[in-house]
Amino acid sequence: LGFVSADDNGIHHSNYVGNINQIEEVIEIYKINEVIFCSRDISSQGIIDYMHTLVSADVDFKIAPPESLSIIGSNSIDTAGDLYIIDVNSISKPKNKRNKRLFDVLCSLLILMLSPILILFQKNKINFAKNIFLVLLGLKSWVGYDNDNQEQLPKLKPSVFSPADALKNMALTNDTRNRLHLSYSKDYKVENDLTIVWRSLRN
Repeated sequence: LGFVSADDNGIHHSNYVGNINQIEEVIEIYKINEVIFCSRDISSQGIIDYMHTLVSADVDFKIAPPESLSIIGSNSIDTAGDLYIIDVNSISKPKNKRNKRLFDVLCSLLILMLSPILILFQKNKINFAKNIFLVLLGLKSWVGYDNDNQEQLPKLKPSVFSPADALKNMALTNDTRNRLHLSYSKDYKVENDLTIVWRSLRN
């Protein structure tokens, strides 16, 4: 049918039928049954958020990786879909490893400073305090996978939170969790870690 601009401030091409903020209206007006996200233009966290928003629209989702001709296909947010040749090593790049470790240290120090307040909202206060020091020591990371069955993805340290923890109000299947892990590892950004930790601490 056409393209939806990732720029939420307007439409910049004649082939665009709207911008990302109008995606729900576009789906309804044009009776769309399939949405393909381009991960070059929208972050993994952004794609997850839009899929969450559109879960009631009864559309199929696909993700087009920026550095490949392949597409991750899914019938819905709750089904795994098909995965074709795709590089999932983004988070294992040396630069991303350094950034992730730096985030862990700085985040731990910040949480430690705010712990007298944050600890009041934690159900397991002992584990909360313990995790701060485990992350500082490099034995854990604040964000990673929530199970060990991720052999196809880059290896990560045991984690305190996972991408699924940012969606605690949703009943997620194992397939959905695995796809969240895939998106997280494919397109690693420090801001994704920050969003996941912030939402998880608030929930």
